[in-house]
Amino acid sequence: FKELLSLSSKTSVSALSHKAQSEEFDFTSKPAFLSKDGISSAGKGTAMHKVMEFFDFSKCLTPETELKRLLEWQYISQTEFDSVDINALKTLFASDIFKRILKSKLVKREMKFITEIPATRIDGSLNEKFAEEKVIVQGAVDICFEEEDGIVILDFKTDRTRNPEHFVSAYKEQLDIYAIACEKIFKKPVKQKIIYSFFMSKEIEIR
Repeated sequence: FKELLSLSSKTSVSALSHKAQSEEFDFTSKPAFLSKDGISSAGKGTAMHKVMEFFDFSKCLTPETELKRLLEWQYISQTEFDSVDINALKTLFASDIFKRILKSKLVKREMKFITEIPATRIDGSLNEKFAEEKVIVQGAVDICFEEEDGIVILDFKTDRTRNPEHFVSAYKEQLDIYAIACEKIFKKPVKQKIIYSFFMSKEIEIR
């Protein structure tokens, strides 16, 4: 079992995602104080995720008012409030995928989970004899909702790229793990895995 010594027995979906991105790119992150508005790209992404977690979807026609409520109730900070792209939100709220969310009778946001996956899925170089060895993975699904024929997973991304293949290569494994967890939780099949790019205002289906 020495091949397993370098593998963590427990990890997070975000750690696996960061690993996938680091294998694809060499990059550095600009400190927040060097950013024009005092918030880093990662900080802007966190702000958008907070907004989507706490936003009252029944107020989607008046997003400015709802954002002010999130600020007043301290769900988001002033810096996060200032960084939110209101036009990107409005585009999402006018999209087909958001209409499907509103029609669903069961919508979960930031649904936390813990599940097990084979060690060979974490490290593809491992011998197949280790397929029965499990790694515990924890994460949170941005949004999942139920339709008549199954569960739909929707993951929000703020990556500043217009290349859909970037999202597939960087995040496919992440959404595949979300699907494993959702099928265990809901006892229903996952029919679609979708990434929504705020930068492109576009849905990217992961197959």
